[in-house]
Amino acid sequence: YAPTLGDGPAALCLPLWALLGDLYIGTQDWHALARMGQDIRSLPRGAASMSGFGWFVEGRALVGLGDREAAKTAFDEAVRAGIPGPSMTLEVANQMLDLGFPRQAAALLVPKEEELGDQLRYWELVFRATYALREDEALLFKAARRALDLAPANPIWRMNYAVALLINRQRPAEAARFTLEFLHEHPDSSVARLNHAHALAMLGRTAEARQFLESVPAPADPESRTALATVQLEIALAENLLDDARAILPNIDEQFLFPGQQRWLADARRRVESGGKH
Repeated sequence: YAPTLGDGPAALCLPLWALLGDLYIGTQDWHALARMGQDIRSLPRGAASMSGFGWFVEGRALVGLGDREAAKTAFDEAVRAGIPGPSMTLEVANQMLDLGFPRQAAALLVPKEEELGDQLRYWELVFRATYALREDEALLFKAARRALDLAPANPIWRMNYAVALLINRQRPAEAARFTLEFLHEHPDSSVARLNHAHALAMLGRTAEARQFLESVPAPADPESRTALATVQLEIALAENLLDDARAILPNIDEQFLFPGQQRWLADARRRVESGGKH
């Protein structure tokens, strides 16, 4: 009955389609889900307001079928057509992020700041998308700052704000304070120890930074290795240990760095290659 009952204004019909889509996802009936997306785009009345959701549904089905390239195309079409309603926009962006499509999620979210910028959930998703893309540290900082304004006592957002400060290489003393607060509440967090060590290193408190690094476990993936090596390089440069810095540099994979961090790394390489002469 969905093609009949679901053909009308998005505000009335979208919940029906979303429920049917959840049923198909629950049974992993990807072909039926893809047909549903196509059906939505073919509705005589509802297509005008729900075609973007139809494209998203088909893209979700294509992910389930293993065709990520076609899914990307469908998600791009969903962004172009738009998703009806603020709550569904946030839900679609969240699913895009969970499925590994941060660029499409960001494209959906960023133009909606005026409409959704008073919601913590919006800034959480913008932060996630921006962090995944590693392209815009200013937007990352903005998302972290706005989220912190909306939830000032939330320890996760205090930590995320500290991370944004470190990535932007701003106010390391404030970052150190927030990371230490988080460590007091979560003493077993190796990520918090690493971030606190980074803040200390930027402040020139390298001996303390080394102590915190001692309790950080050996990284198991390239992104974690880059994060650890970045802090180690910060310490080596602060102590003018250029041979140590030279040995650390190959452990940093630039794909995990934001543009400002990449520029800092380029400056570090030039310093090491010149023997410390600027």
